[in-house]
Amino acid sequence: AAAGALSLEALFTLLNLLGVSGALESAVQGLIIIAAVAYASLGGGLRQRLRSRPQQRDTVQPAPS
Repeated sequence: AAAGALSLEALFTLLNLLGVSGALESAVQGLIIIAAVAYASLGGGLRQRLRSRPQQRDTVQPAPS
């Protein structure tokens, strides 16, 4: 979270130095937040699906008696 906050602050400082308007800065901030939430949402679901997949084993099952 701290790295994300520092990255956003550095980006906004750069946009300010380039003379970008405040409205565009807000739009960029909103897009970054939406993208981060979407990535976290999709990433969390993917991790959970991968964990719930059964492990395949290479062992031979004994024949039933």
